[in-house]
Amino acid sequence: CIKKQQKEKLADKVMYPFNRNYPLPPIRNKSEFIKRYHEVFDAAFTQMISKSNLSKDWATVGWRGIMFSNGELWLDYDGSLRAVNYSSKIEESKRQARIEEIRTTLHSSLKEFNQPILVFKTNKFLIRVDQMKDNTYRYASWTLPNKMSSKPDIIIPKGEFFSEGTASEPNYRFKNK
Repeated sequence: CIKKQQKEKLADKVMYPFNRNYPLPPIRNKSEFIKRYHEVFDAAFTQMISKSNLSKDWATVGWRGIMFSNGELWLDYDGSLRAVNYSSKIEESKRQARIEEIRTTLHSSLKEFNQPILVFKTNKFLIRVDQMKDNTYRYASWTLPNKMSSKPDIIIPKGEFFSEGTASEPNYRFKNK
């Protein structure tokens, strides 16, 4: 499908929502996938896949599925497209623009960071994690309904990243006192 640029056929094989590199929004359905296809599969990535060698560039990785180029693309064993970790120049440009847009909406104490990692809500809190320029991580949280433009209730610097489990799930550890 990729080699022949059969967007519609490939879109039927995608597992939605199809996540993109945060803070880019996920691709939620077939029509969005077709619209954003060339952002995900640019000429360089399409060529990499088209010229790939099945025995050298692709690998089965147990229950995780089929991996291309050390994880740039993942398939399920039924051929469903699970993930693309490759980031095209178009997507990276849109991602950087989105980061700068977000940066302008943050409280002044949070504007300096290297990469945004995640934002999520619990029943009571809004939580943000950023990677800092020294490769540590910063945790900030607000009691709901506060927004990220207000002063955080708590900021915990110098957090660390680690992965665990057979899926190498990402984890972040923050210590406060």
